Formats: sequence, structure tokens, C-alpha cells
Amino acid sequence: MSRHHLRGLAACVSAALLASGVAGCGQSQLRSDAELDTSAYPALSTTQVDDVLDSLAHTLETADKDRTSESLQARLENPALSMRLSQYRLNAANKDLAVPSLVADPVAVSVSKGPAWPRAILDVTGAADGATPLVLVLRQADARSPYRLWQWMHLLPKQSVPPTAAVAAGSQLRDAADGKDLAMSGQQAKDAWAKSVTDADAQKSAGIDTDEFMANIRDEQKNWQQAIGQTGTLSYTVSPADDLLVFSDEDGGALVATSYTYRTDVAIKSGEGGIEMGGDVGALLGEGGKVTGKAHWTYTITVLIHVPAADADNASTRVIAGEKVLTEATRD
Repeated sequence: MSRHHLRGLAACVSAALLASGVAGCGQSQLRSDAELDTSAYPALSTTQVDDVLDSLAHTLETADKDRTSESLQARLENPALSMRLSQYRLNAANKDLAVPSLVADPVAVSVSKGPAWPRAILDVTGAADGATPLVLVLRQADARSPYRLWQWMHLLPKQSVPPTAAVAAGSQLRDAADGKDLAMSGQQAKDAWAKSVTDADAQKSAGIDTDEFMANIRDEQKNWQQAIGQTGTLSYTVSPADDLLVFSDEDGGALVATSYTYRTDVAIKSGEGGIEMGGDVGALLGEGGKVTGKAHWTYTITVLIHVPAADADNASTRVIAGEKVLTEATRD
């Protein structure tokens, strides 16, 4: 639905609530502010959500033209900020590395509820410029800060985002360590995914499904190792970030938004001539992507992990949306 449709839907819901409950309100005694349970209220109204998303769209459209950090900082924070700036750099180095649009109409939006910080918006969009739908996560650090895009991810093939509470109701953010009634806590899911990428046994014991990002990293490392052969050594690490947000879904599960640093280190033996890296790594390295000694490159990966309810049948924890952007490539 469009953003205007979101407002219209909210109006219909409000009218229905008024029709069913206005008489009861008139007969009850109003409570003081001190008695109000603020944990029951969403952080934003539908109109406020529309305004935030409109402002984000304007920021992105402006920045996609002038490609400056100053334009992005109004409505983006890391890791989204560094990822978007890296996409601009990659496109400047190689025009074949396109900058995908992040502007699309929302299809389903949820906001956090309660007085705690940070506060958040989860925005599942329609397809942007014919690409797959996006999942945008915006955060507000404190009362004086604007909502900023914190993470974006593309929905993975054959995946869908479980339903979350409507804006009018608000969605409860769970504590990272809270695994009650879940297959695992958000913190456990975040850490388990990083271990699963490099360790199939750890993946099996954790009950994490193989997803496209996990498979991509494994294939990527295998191909690079074959290209290097006996001319050098290659190693890589996948490290989880400290931050995560855990949204409750309507099926008793949770959606974990978090990010990872994926770093590869290469060392070519003296006298072996070297290798040439292509694609995004070659573009950021420059000089034809030639590596004759030591080099390393780092991707930032953002993901949305679905953790099912503990009693869900035939359900497992897996990444349902993600993004992978090269943010650094240097020679030592």
C-alpha cells in the first residue's frame, strides 16, 4: 500500500475503535499521566511514520545525485551510512557496479512501542526499480535525534517477512538475551550465524538454515582459494557487530536485525608474480586489482534473521533478508 493508504487505513481503524468504545470512555474516570502504562503505546503515529519515510526518501534521492556524506548524514547512520558511501565509491570506480535505489513504497510497517530507547521502525517495501523488496530498519537513538536509516536489506528469494503489529498497535522490542518461547534469543541467533558461516558443525548444532549469504561467502572463499592456489595464503573471518534490534512478530517468533564484518586477508609469496582481483574488490584496490604481496578487503553484511517460536512446527532459524557491500580494500 502507498503511504497515503497507510494514513487512510489508520483513519478507518480509529473510526472503528471510536464507534465501539466511545461510550465506555465517557462512563469511566480519566486516569492521571502517572497511571498511564506507556509501554502499551507505539512510538509514532501513522502520520509521523509517513513523515519520517518521506524525509528519508528525500535524503536518499538528494544524496544519489550529489553523492556526499553530508547529504546522507541527515537520515542515515552506520552501518547504512558507510555502506551507501561505499556503493557510490564503487560506482565511481566501475560504472558496471550500479547503485541500487532504496526508495520504494511501504507494504508493511511496524514501530516499536514503550518508553525505552532506541526506538525503531521496520519498513517492508514493494520492489524498488524492479528489484526485490527491501527491508528498512530505522532507529532513533534518543529524544533529540531524528529517525535514521540504520540497516537496509533485500528480501531473499522465496522468503517473506512474518507479520508484525500494525503501527497503531506498536511492536514490542525484545531484549537481546531474551529467548523465552523462542527457538533461541536474538543474541544467540546473531552469534550462531557468524559461527555457522565458517563451521558446518556449529551450524548444524545451532539449527541455522543455510541461506544465500552463507552459501555466497563459502563459494567466494573456495573460488579465491582456487585462484591463489600455491602462490599464497588466504584466510577470512566473519565477526558480529555489537548492535542488534529484536522485533516481535505476530506468530510468536522474532526478527533480529544485525550486521557483520566479513574480512579476507591474502598474502602472496615472494617471487610468485601475484594475482588480479576483479569485480568490486579490484575496483576498490585500483591498479587493475593486482596483488603481489599482502592485501585485505572487508564487506559489511546486514541481515534480518527470523527466529521462530519454540513450539513452531518444521521451522528453523534463518536469514530472510540481507545486504553485502564492500566497504574497504587495501594493500598492506
